[in-house]
Amino acid sequence: MRERKGPWIFLTVGTWSIIVAFNIALSPRRFLPMVQVETAHIDTFPLIVRAPAVLQPKRSAVLKAKFDGPVISRKYQEGAEVHEGDLLLEIGRDRIRSDFESKSNAVGNAKADLLQSKNEVKLQKRLFAKQAVSETAVREAERALVKAAQSLQLAIEELALEKDRWESNRVVAPFNGSVVNDALGQDHEVTSGKELLTVADLSDYELKTRVDELDIGQVKIGQDVEIRIQAYGGTHLQGKVLRMGTQTESSALPEIPVFIQLENASALHLLPKLSAEARIHVGDDPDMISAPLSAVDNADGRPKIWVVDRFGFIKRREVTLGKSNPDRVEITQGLLINEQICVSPEPRWANGMKVRIAS
Repeated sequence: MRERKGPWIFLTVGTWSIIVAFNIALSPRRFLPMVQVETAHIDTFPLIVRAPAVLQPKRSAVLKAKFDGPVISRKYQEGAEVHEGDLLLEIGRDRIRSDFESKSNAVGNAKADLLQSKNEVKLQKRLFAKQAVSETAVREAERALVKAAQSLQLAIEELALEKDRWESNRVVAPFNGSVVNDALGQDHEVTSGKELLTVADLSDYELKTRVDELDIGQVKIGQDVEIRIQAYGGTHLQGKVLRMGTQTESSALPEIPVFIQLENASALHLLPKLSAEARIHVGDDPDMISAPLSAVDNADGRPKIWVVDRFGFIKRREVTLGKSNPDRVEITQGLLINEQICVSPEPRWANGMKVRIAS
């Protein structure tokens, strides 16, 4: 018996015909430019002050030499952890030995002078009682006693300073931390005031930023801050304004230092001097229509946006801008609620062009 194939052939051909016709109908749409859109709506507009910042340990100390001398021993390396009281460096004291001994002798001499002055006052008072000397002699002895007491006090203060310098030959870690900077390097001699090394506690950081003097009036202690550390790409940290400086730090562009407390930063391996950006939330404007900054074309000084109508055609429209923050700008005129804005316009676009909206 012969197999009947006719109906199956017609069914297969018919199916493929429908698929081809469907693809032909959709082919023009496939080649339409695809655009990302955002629907305009009324919302609260955050006001942001943006400023460059640097990450720094909350606790750090720069250790300096207090006198000239040779380096006798060195017991640290840059990057090494240290504990409070650890000996880091020892400086020879031969060059200040005579000064220390001189100050010590000065105290002994001043004590002897004071004792002699006290005895002299007693003697002059006894002689005055016997009318052997005048009252003036007693007064002069008393004045000499006051001067002797003042000289002793000065000698004691000078010895204390010299003793502090004498004992500073042993440079020790002021707290638990790490050596973050070895300023001494390979030097074998130090001079008074020379930076030796920097110790910092790397377990707790803060952010130091500088805010323009025109914006500083908006910044208050306790305001929320979004922190973007460049070394960690898209990672955003949160913080709060901790304290503010009282004077500018730059003569060219007056800026006020602002210190920010980091929150929940323990998961990141933070390092001193990492560059960051601080976005301080200084307030909100309610009931505003806004658009992404990327949606605004302001090349000719007349801001415009691209709007997609309900049929998928785009139109370039002039708008009036209001306040802005690092991501968005207020649209005060030229945009209606529920209109669709093209987020990233392209130069090749033209009015009336048909587009596809990305899902």
